[in-house]
Amino acid sequence: MLLYKFPKKLSASEQIEQAGERIKVNKKIRRLRIQNIILLAVICILLWRVPLIWLKFLTAFILLLCIVFNCLILMVVKRQEDSGAYTKIYDDHIEHKQASLFNLKKTNYKKVTVFYSDILSSSQDAFGNLQFKLKNGEIISLYFCDTDAKLYLINNLHKEIKYPKKEYRDLSADEIFDKDDPDYKWKNWKDF
Repeated sequence: MLLYKFPKKLSASEQIEQAGERIKVNKKIRRLRIQNIILLAVICILLWRVPLIWLKFLTAFILLLCIVFNCLILMVVKRQEDSGAYTKIYDDHIEHKQASLFNLKKTNYKKVTVFYSDILSSSQDAFGNLQFKLKNGEIISLYFCDTDAKLYLINNLHKEIKYPKKEYRDLSADEIFDKDDPDYKWKNWKDF
């Protein structure tokens, strides 16, 4: 049974709103490309006209850093607005299709089907990707274009995907702490 699907079917008004957002994003991308061309022209002029060598290197380094940063922004935006990616969460498995970060052709997709019975454990890496350790020793890392899909898995299916769900204790005001405990002053903030 299908529990969650990304992308969702949109109504006509939502499609119009999404098209307006895409137009805004495309304008920003065009602006970044023009900015990169201008920065490259400034680098060429400064390298040709500035007499001090250390100043040439400094300006070239800073401007090249700006170009690299803008190119990374373009790649991330392309990855997020990727129309070929999808996620389908079923009651017994996940079907996921994603593009890699440096996928510029939009033809190299990674299609993954993960059954809950094959998962030993799951966690998140430093970049927020959901990683599954399978019984055969393989580790699968999934990037979700839609954060809601990942949150749906973590909140609703944490037992099935064996995600370490933290249970927090409710510390009431009348709970008694041991004053001989070395961490007492950290536990009872009222004593400060």
